[in-house]
Amino acid sequence: MSSTNRAAVFAKIHKVLKKHYKQVSLPDRPLLDNLLYACVLENSTFEAADESLAKLQELFFNWNEVRVTTVTELSEVMSNLADSREAAGRLKKALQAVFETHYTFDIDFLKKLGQGKALKEFEKFTGLTPFAVAFVTQHGLGGHAIPCNKAALDIFVATEAIAEANAEKWQTPGLERAIPKNKGPEFASLLHQFAVDFGTSPNSQRVKGILAEIDPAAKERIAQRAKQSAEAASQPAPAKKRKTSPGKSPPGKSSPDKSSAAESGKSSKPKANKSDKDEKPKADRVEKKKSSSGAKKPTAASSSDKKSPSKRLTKKKPR
Repeated sequence: MSSTNRAAVFAKIHKVLKKHYKQVSLPDRPLLDNLLYACVLENSTFEAADESLAKLQELFFNWNEVRVTTVTELSEVMSNLADSREAAGRLKKALQAVFETHYTFDIDFLKKLGQGKALKEFEKFTGLTPFAVAFVTQHGLGGHAIPCNKAALDIFVATEAIAEANAEKWQTPGLERAIPKNKGPEFASLLHQFAVDFGTSPNSQRVKGILAEIDPAAKERIAQRAKQSAEAASQPAPAKKRKTSPGKSPPGKSSPDKSSAAESGKSSKPKANKSDKDEKPKADRVEKKKSSSGAKKPTAASSSDKKSPSKRLTKKKPR
């Protein structure tokens, strides 16, 4: 799709969503709070995220106590979220990344570095999702970025705003150009509300009606995409090759003999078969037996000669 057509689709999405949703105003928060809020908001409503963040601040002494709490315990506290366990995992990873990098949870000093350098610092944090990075960029650093969760990418694919390959890489080409910076927070708020509805109840009449307003063919594309996903899931996974340790052959195959491999290049006389040995003339065997029996047996003298010198000495007669 050309950039002009893509921009038109994004503009259409913005226009339709303004009919069905209202922008949610967010308060100013410290940089870390914006990051943690993004972790719990990603696949849930604004109301649920507000409630979960308030519970965490009420039940725990500080963010370090939250960091060392198990995912299971955190998910129980944030049970009102659509994906409480996943949100708890994102929250712990974010706190751990901040602590390991700066050894403090007060990271507002990053704002003084400038938007570009501060954003690079956040991109270094392991475990942060693209949604969280974009949310912090927009609400914490004052930059222009539209946070999109997985459901939002599915909506863009269904309306042909982006390609399937873009969604797999979490890319939204042309979005920031089509939506100006002063409209960014409004568009992001409306899009997130619709994306949460689409993610939790994609077959509801309300969601289908909004999609039809944006693009009447979106319904068919979603059905076709779901069918392809189901077919791909039903296919058996390819068999994994068994790993063999060095020097060992795979099962069913005999390992080559090292000695035979080393001697393969040397010329050697052919070994006689057992049958060849059995076919030797009996006369040779008889003659060999006679020669061995005709050998002289050692005499007593000769055997005594073999004794040690100490045994050959005779005893002296007493005087």
